[in-house]
Amino acid sequence: MAGMWPGWSPGMERSFKEVLYRFLEEVHCTKAALYLPTPDGPWVLACHYGFGRRQAPPASYEAADPLPRKVATLGEPVAADLPWDVSEETSGANPSSARILLAPLMSGGRTVGFVDARDKGGGRPFDAGDVRQAGLIAGALAELARRHGIDATVVDTGADDGSDEVESRSWGERVWARSDRHLDDAGVERLKEAMVEALGRDLVYAVAATAVDGDAAATFVCAGAGAGEVDTDVLTRHQGGALASAGVPAPHPAGWKVLLHRLPALSEPVRPSVLATTVPRHGARSGLVLSVVGGEGSTPPAAVLERLQRVVEGASERAALVFERRALARSLLQPGEDSYPDLVAHSQAVSRLCWSLARALGLDRTAAGEAALAGLLHDVGMRELEYERLYRHPSPSPKDRLLYRQHVVVGERILADTGLDAISRATRHHHERWDGKGYPDRLAGSAIPYLARLVSVAEVFDVLTSTSSYRPPLPTQRALATMRAAAGQQLDPELVALLGKVVG
Repeated sequence: MAGMWPGWSPGMERSFKEVLYRFLEEVHCTKAALYLPTPDGPWVLACHYGFGRRQAPPASYEAADPLPRKVATLGEPVAADLPWDVSEETSGANPSSARILLAPLMSGGRTVGFVDARDKGGGRPFDAGDVRQAGLIAGALAELARRHGIDATVVDTGADDGSDEVESRSWGERVWARSDRHLDDAGVERLKEAMVEALGRDLVYAVAATAVDGDAAATFVCAGAGAGEVDTDVLTRHQGGALASAGVPAPHPAGWKVLLHRLPALSEPVRPSVLATTVPRHGARSGLVLSVVGGEGSTPPAAVLERLQRVVEGASERAALVFERRALARSLLQPGEDSYPDLVAHSQAVSRLCWSLARALGLDRTAAGEAALAGLLHDVGMRELEYERLYRHPSPSPKDRLLYRQHVVVGERILADTGLDAISRATRHHHERWDGKGYPDRLAGSAIPYLARLVSVAEVFDVLTSTSSYRPPLPTQRALATMRAAAGQQLDPELVALLGKVVG
């Protein structure tokens, strides 16, 4: 698919395939195909699983074809038995299919791709749990498309979003998402808070923040409800000059979108005075630009910019730390040329579920990221044991069991002195039991570190439901019933109840 989308590469394709494979793992279909939009209109097959040569999915669809037209009306996944109103087209691609699940990828209220999933294992129909899980996976694919800028080429489905502002916001979200080399999501939120604070505390007329990514730029302007017009042409020209001074080519005006946020009056209306701009972060063709429009009697714009710049620098340092921690985690899990495909797949699945559980608990993104890293690294010790023989072994000997149990202390040792102290503790204790009969330290109840209890619940669920497990996979509801029976004995009962809400 190289050349279909800007920057498409084997690595990008692998990242999409990893997420698409979750349809086979978690929805238990036998076939899944991902279609993404292209600049010239057609929906193009990006990757697929399970389709044989004689049943290959179509290489592309036109926007007016029955299947994309059906997807455009959905907004959320839907399952049906064939034939249905698109059966002529879909059955032609795969005559043996009996059941289909269509999952649109939604971003900013628009359809930015879709998954065509077929034929649940055992000839069973897709149920409500499958549809909900398909929605979660489609959301992850939409986020991936957004981060790679693929959803910028959305095919027009004929739907009217009703507002140029929605279009600007969608554009802006995409550009700001690609600016995560400078600020992550938490950093962007902190910057927005500081901009709002400046309006009320410093009595400035307006504050603007711009993300630049190559030929695209998105500017968010905050102004009080009582303020007059903000001359966005003057603002963007001023920011373009600041970018040029920093050595960053300013995007063409056609690629520069501005969204104005009117906030409730935080102070008496002021008249605009001085405009000041700075570029606190930039790369060769990317950057963050800040501007302050002073008001008569306001804090000097330069002082406001200095404070905003400190916010950006602090958030950027935290974003860099998060990036470095993730890179370290990946290298620890699969270092050098060694390959541990089953270990990596299991660890990624547990990591995703830990993130979902943490967010369902109301934890912020930083804490949820910590939980996701704990899930990713919980079995890291396996790579230094007899991995090929022990991992996912269906019937280990007593000697093998003793050796397998060492993976928690080996993992703790691997993580020692990495600065991942909480994750190291979770790795050591994720096989403790609520009743105190686990290992290695026979901790019980709340004495078990919270992250370890979270990882334990996520791991057990993946082992019970994964098609790559050492045991036949269970449907979601049967897996949950099994885990509820173990709640208060093996597993934290509150987290098991929460798991039912997240996946059930």
